[in-house]
Parts: sequence; C-alpha cells; structure tokens
Amino acid sequence: MYQDLEIEITYEGQIKIV
Repeated sequence: MYQDLEIEITYEGQIKIV
C-alpha cells in the first residue's frame, strides 16, 4: 500500500513518513 515506506500516525492526526 505504501511500498517500502513506514507510515506513522502522529498524535496530531497527521501522516508522517519515516
């Protein structure tokens, strides 16, 4: 779905790519 990227959902509800 997001290929090799790791997706984090921040406490602000935003999507952070790490």
